[in-house]
Amino acid sequence: MLANPIIIPAYADPFLWTVALLAMWAEVETEARLLRRFGWIAGVVPRLLLINVATWLVFLCVLAWLSGRGLLYRPWPAVAGVIAGLEGCIVLVEAVLLRLMIRRADVQGTRIPLRQAATASLLGNLVSIAASLVPVATIWLLS
Repeated sequence: MLANPIIIPAYADPFLWTVALLAMWAEVETEARLLRRFGWIAGVVPRLLLINVATWLVFLCVLAWLSGRGLLYRPWPAVAGVIAGLEGCIVLVEAVLLRLMIRRADVQGTRIPLRQAATASLLGNLVSIAASLVPVATIWLLS
């Protein structure tokens, strides 16, 4: 844990946040590549970072809140269900935010359907899950 829980909350475990930053980078990179493939190029990465920072902060804070109430110490299928539900909500919110972001920032008339925004969000989140599991699984296997 970090030394000062008043400035940095106790749930801000450096390992957790390092894994989260790695996973967020993988998610943003995946979504940016998909959106470019769908035809939207201009300024995609800064906007994706903004959306992802917002959704990741909410996700990590909700997980910390659930953990503080003992709700993440249930059998693993229940925990997996809770996390899958949270991820599903985040995919929906990100898809809508991506669509709105593209609509507001677009000056060339390019439109991306909500289906493509949802596809980018879903695939980005799946990649971020995989990216976050790799360091955790590696440490688990080595210990």
